[in-house]
Amino acid sequence: IDQLYVSNGINVKCGVAIWLKKDKVTNIQQTFKDNEGRMLVIDCVYKLTNLRIINIYAPNLEKERKAFFKYLQPWCTLNTLVFGEFNTVQTTMDISANNVFRTDTSRSVLQHLIRDNIAGKRSWSSR
Repeated sequence: IDQLYVSNGINVKCGVAIWLKKDKVTNIQQTFKDNEGRMLVIDCVYKLTNLRIINIYAPNLEKERKAFFKYLQPWCTLNTLVFGEFNTVQTTMDISANNVFRTDTSRSVLQHLIRDNIAGKRSWSSR
């Protein structure tokens, strides 16, 4: 039997979900869900490995998104999969020819989050 986990906000524009097949993962535990429908954290075991799955819906506003990515950092542990709507463009290759690559301070926070966790670092400072 499949299991569906949902984090709904009071705003109809927000909400994230994770759907898991119980025959593929075990020890499923909903670890956290926020009140705004922007983040859902599930811990489970997949192929004998502890795994944290995080689905996000980052805010549209740059200042809020930057704070959100900083808030996300402590949730990223060993073997964490983060997916969802990041609402930020990482490189010029991610936009069409008709769009402009704008300055976005949340981009660097997200890049540090990725870099710190790929390298196995656990330190985080205000950036």
